[in-house]
Amino acid sequence: METSEEETIVDVLSEFKTKIRNKMILENTYEELIELLNQIDKCVQKLCIHDIVEDWIDITPERSGRIFYCNKCYKTIEFE
Repeated sequence: METSEEETIVDVLSEFKTKIRNKMILENTYEELIELLNQIDKCVQKLCIHDIVEDWIDITPERSGRIFYCNKCYKTIEFE
């Protein structure tokens, strides 16, 4: 299966977002990077062809909750 240019961009930007967030946490550089993350989010949302995945997360040790998210950009998808 051939990867489209948009999918490649989404992959790269999603990985970059993770690295920026890790840097923000380690170095407490929140102010400088928040606008950059917002711009990246806008690009990813515009380009991503979502691959929706269903998953279960632990809410408490006795209770789980079902979530849906994109396997490419990791955006949480809400269904009503």
